[in-house]
Amino acid sequence: MNNLVKSDVSILMVEDNPRYLAELQEWLKEISGFAGVTLQPAAGAHGEFTGVLMMAAYHKQRGDTKRTKMLIPDAAHGTNPASAGMLGMSVVTIPSDERGNVDLKALEAACDDTVVGMMVTNPNTLGMFDEHIEKVVKLVKDCGGLMYGDGANLNALLGIVRPGDLGFDVMHFNLHKTFSVPHGGGGPGSGPVGVSERLLDFLPSPLVGIVEEGDDDIEPLYGFVTPKHSIGRMKAFHGHFGGGLVRAYTYIAMHGPDGLKDIAQYAVLNANYLQARLRDTYKIPYDRICMHEFVMEGRFEGSDIRALDISKRLMDYNFHPPTNYFPLIVHEALMIEPTETENKDTLDAFAEALIKIAGEARENDLQVFQSLGSIHGARHPGHHARIGIHRVAEIDHAVGGVVGMQDHVQQASLSLVSDARNPGHGPGGEHPVLNQPQPPWPLGDEDPAVGRRHHGPGAFQPLGDGLHAEGTG
Repeated sequence: MNNLVKSDVSILMVEDNPRYLAELQEWLKEISGFAGVTLQPAAGAHGEFTGVLMMAAYHKQRGDTKRTKMLIPDAAHGTNPASAGMLGMSVVTIPSDERGNVDLKALEAACDDTVVGMMVTNPNTLGMFDEHIEKVVKLVKDCGGLMYGDGANLNALLGIVRPGDLGFDVMHFNLHKTFSVPHGGGGPGSGPVGVSERLLDFLPSPLVGIVEEGDDDIEPLYGFVTPKHSIGRMKAFHGHFGGGLVRAYTYIAMHGPDGLKDIAQYAVLNANYLQARLRDTYKIPYDRICMHEFVMEGRFEGSDIRALDISKRLMDYNFHPPTNYFPLIVHEALMIEPTETENKDTLDAFAEALIKIAGEARENDLQVFQSLGSIHGARHPGHHARIGIHRVAEIDHAVGGVVGMQDHVQQASLSLVSDARNPGHGPGGEHPVLNQPQPPWPLGDEDPAVGRRHHGPGAFQPLGDGLHAEGTG
């Protein structure tokens, strides 16, 4: 099997593989509200580049060659301007307002007939859902531009709102973050891209589709199809099949619409809980209800301690440090993103560690940080911060898991997606994987198998109305 899934041609030769790919495309369309999806891009930034290529091709095909300007908020991911710049576009930065939204006046002033579109991360890197997103979309589209959505933070929106319903024309998914591997899990990445009707003809080729319809007795025949104005191939192989696409398929099938909505609700709840616990200790410059993450300042008046020192000190408390110095609009930024997978005990322990470190920093106790390697390690590369014994054990376990995942994905995952379709596949009718001990994160008390789609071969079943946007029609 490992050799059979190495190339596009052989993927189609393996029974059920084309159907899995086609159904994953359909599920991602339904989750996001888009008209079409490509699974080719290998990661988020690759998906971004794919999306920007399609935006450029759309304008070129219409003869609108004067559009060379991409609008990007200052709270967007850094790969956004890089993707636009790689195509020779000029990047115009749109500032944020005092609440972390796109500044509407600045955006309106930048909108003209040279705009390719706007790349928006929503929720943005401050963890804020833009309160004026519909106005933002309207301003850009009124000047003839297209709306690009950075889907890296989609786990905050699952089952709550669909970007396509908000008016976005294109968005990349981070399957490795949203649908299978916790943030920072090490990959492999997978960055499919969804598009609106107007960009369907520009999707990369080939796409998996039905080339011969089936009926009640015969399954449809799946194969590769080429869109009319395709931008061409973006990857030699059809995405990260086993490590990314199959695993994401499994994850979506297991959770179903209710479970996906739970993911978003827990991600938002966890972040707001931590923000409430830490707001009296650390400065939070954009202090309102956040989505899946929030950003605080890692500095204190009268102290030499900075964000990097706090992060290195966290390792002494057996916690992996958060993202440092991003977004750039927050001084000494610490981006706190607990995700949906952490329980309250872990969140409380993390908050207590940060509160204790703040106390050490306010006392300007350099001796504490130096003795444990934090400041000294930051300024002298030959010295590394001490990592607790539990942290070392966690690292060993993680490395072992990643190494073992290569074989597991090729063997167990393909079995699991089949089992998700047809329960009672194991000895005695039990589910061979879902009956294993479940992880301790708080994704609800019900059986994790509830909500999985059980359907016959070749008959795609929608995930259900539970994934449609609330109040958007």
